[in-house]
Order: sequence, then C-alpha cells, then structure tokens
Amino acid sequence: MSPVTTGAGKSEHFAWNWMAGVAFQVATQWVVDIGYRESHMGDVATSYTPGFVTAPPVYRDITAREVRVGVRFLID
Repeated sequence: MSPVTTGAGKSEHFAWNWMAGVAFQVATQWVVDIGYRESHMGDVATSYTPGFVTAPPVYRDITAREVRVGVRFLID
C-alpha cells in the first residue's frame, strides 16, 4: 500500500494485525495459553549517510510474526 503524504515530508500508512489462540486448562487453577499474532506496520523509508554522500532511501516492509505461550494461575 502506498503512503499518503500529509505535508512537511510526513506520511501515513495503513497497519493491520490479526491474532488467534487457544487456552487449555491443565489443572483446577492452571491454564496454558498458546497464540499466534501477525502484524504488518507498512513500509518505512531508511537511508544511510556515509560522510557527505546521501544514499537513496530504502523501503522496508515491517512485518512481525509471533508464537506466544503463557501460563495463568486462577485465584478464586
């Protein structure tokens, strides 16, 4: 998706995120959570300036994919 220029060199991008997961009760008060999350945060322009020579911007697609595991103790 192309960035939307808002003026003064700034731009806005559309970001999205989705998640899925399950929880298993392994004992009376213990629960194990397993989940997956994927995030897409858009393209980011970066450049490196060695000395006085400015390199052209490089566009990177920032995406994260995570598998998460957690343990919960239920207090009654």
